[in-house]
Order: sequence, then structure tokens, then C-alpha cells
Amino acid sequence: MRLIFIIAVLTFVGRSSCSAAAVRIVDAPETIIPGQTFSFDVVVPAMTALSAYQIDILLAGSTGSAGIDFQFGPAEAVAPADGYVFASTDFFAPAINNVSTAVQRLTLSDIDLVGRNTITGVNDQIARVSVLTSDSYDGSLQFSIDPATLILDGPQFTPTSVPEFASIQADTLNQPSITITAVPEPAAFTLLAGLTVCFRSVRKKKA
Repeated sequence: MRLIFIIAVLTFVGRSSCSAAAVRIVDAPETIIPGQTFSFDVVVPAMTALSAYQIDILLAGSTGSAGIDFQFGPAEAVAPADGYVFASTDFFAPAINNVSTAVQRLTLSDIDLVGRNTITGVNDQIARVSVLTSDSYDGSLQFSIDPATLILDGPQFTPTSVPEFASIQADTLNQPSITITAVPEPAAFTLLAGLTVCFRSVRKKKA
């Protein structure tokens, strides 16, 4: 009985560590109000001697056009004192481009010639990313980390992935995407409900 319990615990720990070993989007809201900016953080798992990274975030909208109805706003690297992966953000470079009318890509990259071990909860932070939607946006937004373009390299002269790269890429691929739904502002929702009631009243009088 004790052996079964130990195996169960080890299995749970193994699954927990695997699910945590991914590049992740954290602190994203579940719903948004159209026209208002919101943000989320990007974090990485523990790694050995990380010296350069490229992390691509895909933003897909269920309606509207990328870059018009929904788009990435500024992406700012976390300060080193607040847990950034490197000792400096001097070479941090965000770049935005439209993949299609429905998808926008944000590329985050930086380089550190020394190479630093990343430790969860200590220096695992990459950036705070902001997102904007139009006042009339009424769909949902889906976010995911693109594992195909992920780069996590060590300090070697020839680009070489960190030892943990294969498992990080696999876990990043297997994690679910994040979906955020747009909901109308309370005042707008109340106005819409009032107009609906008025419309029904008029129809009843005509009948």
C-alpha cells in the first residue's frame, strides 16, 4: 500500500513539473471590455545558462481584422530587479507583424553573452504585454506561444539550445491556448437592454 502511494506521488510530481516546464502566458484576464487595454505576463521555466531567446506570441481573433479591431500594444521587458531573466534589458527587442487578417504575431527577443540560469520565481520573467481592441469588438481573442519558432540558446559561439530545450518546446506545444471573451461595458449593456425593451413595447402597441 505504501509503495502504491509513493508511486502515485512521484507520478503527480512528474506531471506537475512537466506542465510547469513551458513558456507561459500568465495573469491574463478571462474577459475584456472592448476599447480598453489589458495586459498579461510572459514567463519561462527553469533553464541552464540561457543566453538568448526568441519567443513568439500569436494573437487570433474570432472576428474583425488583426491590427485594426485587435492588436498587440507595447511590450515592455520586466526590470532586472523585478525578476527579468538577464541582468540587463539593453538588447530587448519586441516586433509585431500580421500573419493574416485574423492573426497577429509578437516576437520578443534578447541576448546576454554570459548566460544565466533561470530560476522559477526568481528570474523567470520576460515581459508585460498589452493588447488593444476597438470599441466595437465583440468576439473572442486566443493567445498561444508558437513552439515552432521558439529559441532558447546558451552562450556557445555556435548557436546551441539550452539542455532543457526539447522538453520546454514539447510542453509549450502541449499547453492549451488562452481564450478571452469580450463583454460589453455595463452601461452599454444596460442601454442595449433598454432599447430591446422599448422595441418590444412598440411592437406590442402596433399589434
